Amino acid sequence: GVTPGHRRQGGGAVWLALVTVGELDPDGAGPFIGGAPGFHGLFLVELQADGSVTAFQSYLGPPEDIDNGLVVDDIVRSGAGVAVVGTFRTGTIDFGIGTITQPNTTADDGFLLVADEDGQAIAARHFTGLSNDTQTARALASFGGKLFVGGKLKQSFSIVDVSDDTVEATCAFEDTKEVFERAYVALFDETTLACEKLQTLTAVDSGAAQQVFGVAADASGV
Repeated sequence: GVTPGHRRQGGGAVWLALVTVGELDPDGAGPFIGGAPGFHGLFLVELQADGSVTAFQSYLGPPEDIDNGLVVDDIVRSGAGVAVVGTFRTGTIDFGIGTITQPNTTADDGFLLVADEDGQAIAARHFTGLSNDTQTARALASFGGKLFVGGKLKQSFSIVDVSDDTVEATCAFEDTKEVFERAYVALFDETTLACEKLQTLTAVDSGAAQQVFGVAADASGV
């Protein structure tokens, strides 16, 4: 589940996104947040320059070992809050506005979360595909009201609105006969999270692996 957001007076200096296990009390004032022992959670925390906690939020993730469970890959400022991308396997993440689930133990799904100044989810997208395919979200950049997400896909790729399970038709990809991995960059409107464009780069042979780990954007694009 999702714990209520907490905010103290004053603005923060830096946001962190990390994976936690079990319950925690980030500001020492209670209550404990997070899941049961062994359950991983996505934890967002805003810190002041002196290291004190300004705001925090926890989203319960899958009860898996860190290597096969929830991984936070990148975070950027977005409006008054933040945008986060990550990858998870074998479990469900509850964002409060909707849930995402990956039942397969050998494939990964990615996600994009946009949160407000208290760390509470405003919108989220689930990067998924056919049952045995892997879709990751490893890199994130923000420029000019756009979010750029990079990662890898194989055979199929769908971007699903977490709040209503709507599939973004503009950025769908499927080629079930292709055996190669593809690196991708997807372009989103930062306000609506509508996917506007998907660009993929294919490997040249079956032994090659491709994945985007960093994205830089300026006025000319990526």
